[in-house]
Amino acid sequence: MKYNQIEEEVVVNYKTGLTPGDIAIKHKLSRKTIYYLLKKNGIGIRKEVINKDSLLKLNKLYKNGHSLRELSEKYFISKTKLHKLLNSLEPTDNQKELVYLLFKQKKNNNEISKELCLTNECIKRILKERRETYHKKLLENYNLTVKEVKERSK
Repeated sequence: MKYNQIEEEVVVNYKTGLTPGDIAIKHKLSRKTIYYLLKKNGIGIRKEVINKDSLLKLNKLYKNGHSLRELSEKYFISKTKLHKLLNSLEPTDNQKELVYLLFKQKKNNNEISKELCLTNECIKRILKERRETYHKKLLENYNLTVKEVKERSK
């Protein structure tokens, strides 16, 4: 197949909805080449969106030992974007409670992360929220006792 034919097919494939990653696999080209050909032909690039189910699947694969590099190459997402997406996953209330319980059982962040399929950053965020809530309650209780003392001294 001649280069011009491949170029035309890339444009047609993209216009029919295939992603640059899918086109790259189909034609055994790099994504960089696909983007170059699309730009050369005046085609605007769509923003690729990953749905929640796919993101959860990627998160599970990551927690089962697949590296960011491996996943980013397989699913045609940059490592940085993949890392940001995994960190953006919002844990459920149940997961937040389990993080705290596992932490109380002296499990470290890596162990908790693998067990619950959450990133280390997410674990840190949950524990930080929990600490802040705890300290806020302590302060509220302290302020109440200070008010009570003032009232009694009058």
